[in-house]
Amino acid sequence: MKKQTGIWLDSKEANFIELQDGDLIRIHKIDSDMGSSHFKGGSPGQGGSEKTHANRRQNEEHSYFKEIIENVKGADEVVIFGPGEAKDLLVNAIKEHPSHFDSTLRAVLTADSMTENQKVAYVKSFFEAS
Repeated sequence: MKKQTGIWLDSKEANFIELQDGDLIRIHKIDSDMGSSHFKGGSPGQGGSEKTHANRRQNEEHSYFKEIIENVKGADEVVIFGPGEAKDLLVNAIKEHPSHFDSTLRAVLTADSMTENQKVAYVKSFFEAS
């Protein structure tokens, strides 16, 4: 039995479409905390520095991508798709810690916003063609 997972993601959420031998078995979503903290300007020493904000954002990204990687454990093959740069940042996180990602990454593709049904069709079509 082959388990295949498609991950549509952006900086706000990741959608997981899980297939077992080509049949849909599960769809689930995780929300990101990325961008939930907003930079607040201020005088030096007030805790609102750009460096502090950048560090907070980096920690939020790290937590988000770690959770995504945890959610694909056990998948034989993975395709990552979506708009923007979040998918590329996830690939970088996978490359930094390859021992945490035990699946075969088949592709990283650009895709616009989609409905849930479109995401399912996209993942099924991708794995059927390969």
